[in-house]
Amino acid sequence: MTIDRGLLASIALTELAGLLGVPATRDALRSGWYDSLRKPTFAPPEYVYGPAWTLLYGLQGYALHELWRRRETPAGRAALLAFGAQLALNAAWSKLFFGRRSTRAGLVAAVALLAAVAWSVERSRRVAPGAAAAMLPNAAWVAFAAALTGAIDYLEHGGRRIEGQRGRIAG
Repeated sequence: MTIDRGLLASIALTELAGLLGVPATRDALRSGWYDSLRKPTFAPPEYVYGPAWTLLYGLQGYALHELWRRRETPAGRAALLAFGAQLALNAAWSKLFFGRRSTRAGLVAAVALLAAVAWSVERSRRVAPGAAAAMLPNAAWVAFAAALTGAIDYLEHGGRRIEGQRGRIAG
């Protein structure tokens, strides 16, 4: 069995990008800030995030590997540029939402991230359809995360449809 070192390096790189947001996230969780936020009923429990992001960053590593192999063409370089933009925004989201403890900054970053992921998928599909396919779960998760961030921001800044327990949107 041959191990593809380029693939391993690509996965390691994307997983490291994911780790950039861990200190800010950990601090916000330990301080109780995140627990104090009003959240919609569709907010998943905290234990879902770590495994989900680990898997998603791994898939992004595969996508990066496929795109890197096509870097010699203009379309390949454009796809790599788009990929890099979404990876950077992905890393920045945690620092904005958790680090600054700002639901509004997190929302702006989440919307920008969603656009960047869509751009990356579109560019990648032209040169490496497998890479684009590997990014689709990330696109779905980022869309969900943007909706969740938007709901939290709405509730924290004047949402009126709150009943019962703090942190839940009523029907």
